[in-house]
Amino acid sequence: MRKIFKIMERKSRSTLEILLWTLVIIFIVDRIEWVWFGSNFLVNQLPLSVEGLCSGKIWQLASYMFMHDGIWHIFCNAIVLFFIGNLIERRYGGRRLVELFFISGIVGALFWIGLNFANPLGNLWGASAGCLGIFSYFCFACENRQMVFLLFFVVPVRIKPRTLLAITAGFEIFCFFTQELVSGGIANSAHLGGILGGLICYYFYNHHHKYVKMMREKLRKEGRTANTGANDSYKLYIKSYSAQRSEIDRILDKINESGFKSLTEAEKNTLNSAKHLMHR
Repeated sequence: MRKIFKIMERKSRSTLEILLWTLVIIFIVDRIEWVWFGSNFLVNQLPLSVEGLCSGKIWQLASYMFMHDGIWHIFCNAIVLFFIGNLIERRYGGRRLVELFFISGIVGALFWIGLNFANPLGNLWGASAGCLGIFSYFCFACENRQMVFLLFFVVPVRIKPRTLLAITAGFEIFCFFTQELVSGGIANSAHLGGILGGLICYYFYNHHHKYVKMMREKLRKEGRTANTGANDSYKLYIKSYSAQRSEIDRILDKINESGFKSLTEAEKNTLNSAKHLMHR
């Protein structure tokens, strides 16, 4: 049986692989559909548009990330997703990777919709917002990790992740004002929204998420203490004399080893309720 499970584990694909294969398969199906059958079904259903969103196609806020307009478009996104996504998945797990991808993509979609709502022409395609969200999360979560960046795809340059993120965000802001606002084209607003989505996820997982976890642990401890106190106060009257004396001896030993402050409220109540045993 163990051998079977080991074989299944080796054959099971990672979340990153599933995500990449989904992008590739949808791209291939879209090309086949258009070239062989002359159909635009996927183009009408998956890319994000103001018209589609207003008509009730809410799924387009996420589905647009699986459509790409050309080989170069999907290749660039797949490269970023493969290298950065692999690091995220190995360190935080596949669930975190998927959450980052979709949350960043949806934030990017909302940014783009907010900018283009008054101008319903055009569609939003591609996984760039999701990939940039994963990249921005990585740059903050692994800020001390040195990265090798190929300048002009030739010259290797060592750079810190946050510095590279600042350069990327600056470039997107520049293109947003000089290109998207002027003539449209590349959706830099969605890219910027994706970067912001990654930062939001970083803040939640590393700050707010910790506070929520601490509060849950505190409530659990208080619940256990209350239950223990109730049970002990009840057991104090039903235990035999020898059992009560053993419990008192255990509490006294604990005081000798760790001090009175180490006692729980239940142990203090037990000690106060059984003072007459201490004088026997």
